[in-house]
Amino acid sequence: MNEKEIVHDRHKGNDDAKKGNSKVNIYKILWLLPIVFAIHNMEELLFLEEWAKEVFAGRS
Repeated sequence: MNEKEIVHDRHKGNDDAKKGNSKVNIYKILWLLPIVFAIHNMEELLFLEEWAKEVFAGRS
């Protein structure tokens, strides 16, 4: 192997590491979605009763 091939192999290895790292980031995001959704639902439940009173007060 000459020097250019060795340098090319090193750069290729770095590209593979970057691709693997992006897959890990995608899985982290996928795991965060249900957590964020649950937090959002809890926040809505806190204000649901007050909102329902305001909306349905005019209909009675």
